[in-house]
Amino acid sequence: MSLTAKFARSYTSKASGERRAIYTVNGPTKELEAYKAFQGSYGVDKEGNAIIFADAPIDRSKLYNIIYSEELDRYYVDFSYLQDANATVSTAKKRLTAELASEVIRMEAVELRGAPRSIAQQSSVAPETAKAASESADFEAEIEGSTEVSEETSED
Repeated sequence: MSLTAKFARSYTSKASGERRAIYTVNGPTKELEAYKAFQGSYGVDKEGNAIIFADAPIDRSKLYNIIYSEELDRYYVDFSYLQDANATVSTAKKRLTAELASEVIRMEAVELRGAPRSIAQQSSVAPETAKAASESADFEAEIEGSTEVSEETSED
């Protein structure tokens, strides 16, 4: 198991004016202690909990991995899944019709916000299916409810 980050709260950076986030850090005791020692007071809140600062999340409920980069000599929250999503969108735009690409992009966005892909598919297909079923039911009711029109005319 490795270190993970859970969104705690967001704030506006005084330096950049951008929205940033503070995450609580969890993991095995040894790794957590090593993280705290490496980060010093910067990586610990007032209560002594390990924290990490990063970009504001797209999905606030997600548990993110924390990676240590030897090259940069620092820890960071792993947002590489966003690069994967961008690659999917790019491929969809390049290889699919506009309608299909739009659907793939919408499903990707729903998934990024924390909903499983199956829910994204249901939310897209369900309204169309419901509309088609409704129209079909209305048409069938119209046929069943119709009566033959007599060509006779009544004279008063």
